Amino acid sequence: MMAPSSYTELFFLDEATAFAAGHRPCGECRSADSKRFKRLWLEANGRLLRGEPETMSNLDTILHSERVGRDGTQKRWEARLCELPDGTMVLVDDLRAAFLLLQGHLYRWSSAGYVEGRTLPSRRVVTVLTPPSVTRVLAAGFRPVVHSTVDSLVAAG
Repeated sequence: MMAPSSYTELFFLDEATAFAAGHRPCGECRSADSKRFKRLWLEANGRLLRGEPETMSNLDTILHSERVGRDGTQKRWEARLCELPDGTMVLVDDLRAAFLLLQGHLYRWSSAGYVEGRTLPSRRVVTVLTPPSVTRVLAAGFRPVVHSTVDSLVAAG
């Protein structure tokens, strides 16, 4: 695991979960999506490079700085639901659970898939798990792959 000069051998429920953990599409097994992600990331966040080369390594450095604090804890931030794009993962504090935001609805995350849908007021402030630069990529139109369990919840309305 985590071999030097190799891809990161991490696997998540789905891409939205990986994004919330501060990761990006794999350049090896999802090359086209990785290139599209990079293009949208640079369009939305290029200023964060501060003149450094536009390499995936430099993007990864920024993603790492957005996901982990100096003390090793996950960085989080707050926003209103109406300010967030589809694919963002959030915590709803009083529910003590992580949710995927999709089409104005929240779907509760579990390690086996999404298990419940709910709607909250769009002006509600939530804790955002997805790093800010990735959230801007989602706002620019990148749609993460989500676990198939969300489909039945969307259909159920």
